This record gives sequence, C-alpha cells and structure tokens, in this order.
Amino acid sequence: MKPTKNYFQEKKNTLLIHTKFEKDVFTQLNINQIQFDRCVEEKKAYSILLRNFIKDCFKNGESAKDVAENILKSKVLSYIGLKPRT
Repeated sequence: MKPTKNYFQEKKNTLLIHTKFEKDVFTQLNINQIQFDRCVEEKKAYSILLRNFIKDCFKNGESAKDVAENILKSKVLSYIGLKPRT
C-alpha cells in the first residue's frame, strides 16, 4: 500500500511540532539549540538518546518545563558537554 499525500503532510506537521517542543525544552534549559544539534550531528551517543527521550516525553504529553527539570536532575548535559547559559 502506497502512503498518501495526507500521510506525508501529517508526518511533516508532527516533526515541526516536535522540533518546536524540543526548542522549548532547550529554552527552559537555557541552552542554545544549535549547540545540541551539533552534538547530535557529531553522533554523541548521549545527545541522540536525549533527543529520543524528549521526543517520547512529547508523545506522552509532558510539559517542556517538566522535561527540562528531569534533564537537569539527570546530569546528562555534562556527559554531552553542554552547560546552561548563565
């Protein structure tokens, strides 16, 4: 069965919403989104896991603030080499 045009549009819309949610999380963390994107591009394992974690939290309806607080508690940012801006 061939995917419909609506299927691809829904996928695109979901990706845009998820990207906005991820940006909101990093705004809460006071971290530049571009820095995190570079970590993902460099294939830093923890950054890829963190992106998947954020995506799962989005799917589960968690708020960006709660996700950011959980990330700070986990200390995963130090493993990636990211520090919140002061």
